[in-house]
Amino acid sequence: MKKSILSIFFILIFGAIATGCTVHINGISKESNDVAIAKPVSIKVSIYKQYEDGVELKMQLDHVPNAKGTWTIRMCDQEEVQASKGPIVIYGIPDCITPDENDQSDDTMYINFTGSENGKKVTVDKVYVWDDKLLENIPLERQNPDSPWIMLQTFIRTGYLYGASVHIGSSKQDIIDFFGEPEKAENPDFFGYDDVEFLFSQNKVEQITMKSTKDNPIKTPNNDKDDIIRVFGNPIQTDGDGEFYDSVYELSDRRVTFTWSNKQSQLVRVNVEKK
Repeated sequence: MKKSILSIFFILIFGAIATGCTVHINGISKESNDVAIAKPVSIKVSIYKQYEDGVELKMQLDHVPNAKGTWTIRMCDQEEVQASKGPIVIYGIPDCITPDENDQSDDTMYINFTGSENGKKVTVDKVYVWDDKLLENIPLERQNPDSPWIMLQTFIRTGYLYGASVHIGSSKQDIIDFFGEPEKAENPDFFGYDDVEFLFSQNKVEQITMKSTKDNPIKTPNNDKDDIIRVFGNPIQTDGDGEFYDSVYELSDRRVTFTWSNKQSQLVRVNVEKK
């Protein structure tokens, strides 16, 4: 009888593996997948580079070298979506602050890949807990010259401007708690500060404008407006041949306008609004 039970048990395991499911005998798993391939798919996370102002992680799918789909990464109440990507992506860890040392909620990352390989669906989830000790043996590199663009892209994709405190959808009180009382409040739905402005709809932020100032300029790697096209592609609309040049993009559910000053030869405004 015991031998029969063991035989059934191993048959069930073999059947599960044949359908592409990851089998965990102890019943505890931080990863799952439903791809019908010979080997179970998993996500490996490693440190890609450490800079003076941040850390980039490399996320890689195992056993599906030709997979293509969408990566969704959530950490610190921020969600980043990288669509039409292959089995490897680079992710910059957001600047999160955990007020309680015993609370690891801001250190936990939720990763999902949903796509396909050779016509077969691939869906993988992973829970990854960040630990600063992982950086102890990682060399510190010079700042990536594209870091300002990476930060802008993250802001545009997620709508988060400063950590988890200020983002599209924040309330007026959230903004006041973070920045203090606005320096300009021309109408009830507008808050203006030295280098950022907010427009509200029904008490929720629906538009954020970053402004370049002398003390806090919007930095670009090559100080060239062609950088915008290099990073974001061709705009859907352009306007202005005089002092200012606007290029407009629609990315996900955001409408983004870059304003370049021909006179100052620099990016002076980035306006991100919910479509």
